[in-house]
Amino acid sequence: MPPKEYRVDGLQAVNGMSLEDAGYHINLPPNLIFDGNKIEDYSRIKSYSDNLSRPVLGSYTTVSIYNYFSLDRDILPLPLMCLQAFKKENCSAKYKTMIELDHYNMADLKDYIVYSDKEYNIYNFAPFIVEGSFKDRLQKEVNNWNNDVKEIMNSNGDSLTDTSCSDEIGCIRFEMNFVKLQDYLYLVDIADYYTNNLKKLIVKT
Repeated sequence: MPPKEYRVDGLQAVNGMSLEDAGYHINLPPNLIFDGNKIEDYSRIKSYSDNLSRPVLGSYTTVSIYNYFSLDRDILPLPLMCLQAFKKENCSAKYKTMIELDHYNMADLKDYIVYSDKEYNIYNFAPFIVEGSFKDRLQKEVNNWNNDVKEIMNSNGDSLTDTSCSDEIGCIRFEMNFVKLQDYLYLVDIADYYTNNLKKLIVKT
């Protein structure tokens, strides 16, 4: 991983900042409901400091959405956004930043700005990090889940009962069921809400 200050092709490389580090946060309206589901129950907004496995240079904030096919299974949220704030004086063609180990001129990243004020531009770099639309990735999760259910049925003689074990709670038996994308389209609506309203949702802390 390169140092925090270095040059690429003669240009200064700059670190981005998480929303928190830049003094912003995402302010969701209270009691926002999608098909009977509160947006905050399905959202994870988390900031990360500099670390060796980061996808971008500097700290950053992710917006992810849980699918919750089963509350008895450890579910990783589906990534939706990877947000970084840059001071506006560092957003010209004189500077570069790194995304997924590739360097990009800041002037070429204008299409990824999702919020701007007098001091900062905030970018969403998720298109460089995850493939496909949120709906496509949700469909992939549905397919993976259903494939897991089929494997359990094949190994358990058509039984949909599985066992989840952990050091904290021991072993719990639970029923797995096939799922359909159309039953979870409210998650797509939640993702679209973030995408279409992010500029209004980002506020100074």
